[in-house]
Amino acid sequence: MKKVILFSLALCMLALPANAKKEKAAKVVVFVLEQQKELEKQPNEEINVRCTITHTPYMQFKGDWFPQPHIMITVQNNSERDIYVDLQKSFLIPNDETFSMFTNTTNVSTQGSTSISGVNLGLVGVGSANTNVNTKVTQEQRFIVIPADSKKVIDMPMATKWGVSWKLNNNLGEIMVNVPRSDQNNGYAVINQNFVHKSEVLTYNDSDNPFNLDVRINYSFNEDMNESLTHKLVYYTKYVLGTDVFYGDVDNQERKLIPSMDTYTGLPNSMFFRLWMPMN
Repeated sequence: MKKVILFSLALCMLALPANAKKEKAAKVVVFVLEQQKELEKQPNEEINVRCTITHTPYMQFKGDWFPQPHIMITVQNNSERDIYVDLQKSFLIPNDETFSMFTNTTNVSTQGSTSISGVNLGLVGVGSANTNVNTKVTQEQRFIVIPADSKKVIDMPMATKWGVSWKLNNNLGEIMVNVPRSDQNNGYAVINQNFVHKSEVLTYNDSDNPFNLDVRINYSFNEDMNESLTHKLVYYTKYVLGTDVFYGDVDNQERKLIPSMDTYTGLPNSMFFRLWMPMN
């Protein structure tokens, strides 16, 4: 009996550190990315590419819960000719894993109504039936035309477009696609991580960071895509912030951790995104 009690106590002691660490885990994780200008490749000075991140509220939650990060890629054509962007040869590369911007998906939406009246179940051929069906098929666009002296914004929802997780570097976690049972067609991105805790700021100064992003835009001045060029942007993580609030007041938490947060994220060579830990 004494051995059983001692064994139970040992198990409890082993469980304590894991539980303590779980309690300290950040509820919202904020990444601040910084562009690496020396790694940028701009094959034509008249074509500029820049990135920002916007957050779209997830429709199943109220307020600012689980805002979905969208990478907004602006292609600015300052030339006097039209350019043609090939999304199949354009890529997002998070942590060296390649995702084509063209997934060749087709969305089909159908609206219909059927009415049956005056049917005598004892006789054949008596009665009437009316059915109206409207079907809309949307095919993803592979090529984008950007006229001279104009721009186009390409919207890439983080992770959810491809329906797979993006792994963080050094086995620190992953950006997951969470699909609720009640909404199987609309997943949203969350983070599963084990490296940042509540009210903590982590700083990185080189390529050894949790999340780096490579953006490549393939374009040509010829409609047949001959002599195509690729513009490349590279971003490294500068800061990772862990907040101790699950919803509301996230902005104030960020400012407490980094007082210059508003100024820093407003710079043209930086961008940031927030990810929520999954709900238990």
